[in-house]
Amino acid sequence: MILRRFLRVNRLFPCLLAGAFLNGTTGCSFVTGVTETIPIRTNVPGARIHVDGEPVGTSPADGSPLFVTLKKSKQHYVTATKEGYESNTLSLRTTLSGIGIVDVIGAWIWLLPIIPVVTGHAWTLEPESLYLQLDPLPAPGSPRRP
Repeated sequence: MILRRFLRVNRLFPCLLAGAFLNGTTGCSFVTGVTETIPIRTNVPGARIHVDGEPVGTSPADGSPLFVTLKKSKQHYVTATKEGYESNTLSLRTTLSGIGIVDVIGAWIWLLPIIPVVTGHAWTLEPESLYLQLDPLPAPGSPRRP
C-alpha cells in the first residue's frame, strides 16, 4: 500500500530505477564510445596518409601529428606515401581495454555487461600513436640498400 502510494506520487522513481538498472548491467566501457583518435607522425612533411586504403590527410609541415578518428573494434592499416620516398605501412590492432576486461568478468556473473564487447566500446587500438619513417628512394642506377 505504501509502495503503491509512493509510486503514484513520485512518477520519477520508476525512471530512476530503470536507469540505475541499465547503467549497472550494460558494462562500464559502454560510456567510452566506439571510436578512438590516433596521432600519426612522419619524418617527411606533406606525406599523404591513407587508412585502410582511404586518404585521410597529409602530414603537417610543422612536424605536428595528423589526428585520425578510427573505429576501435577493427584492425586498421595506415600508409604514408610521398613522391621520391618509399612508402611505409603500419597496422593498428585491436585489444581489449582494461575496462573491457572488467566487463568480460562481469559478464560471467551477469550476461549484459558483454554488450560493450560486442558493440565495440570495450576495445582499444594499439599502439596509441604511430610514427611512419619514409626513406628516400635510391637514385637511378645506384645499388639498393639491403
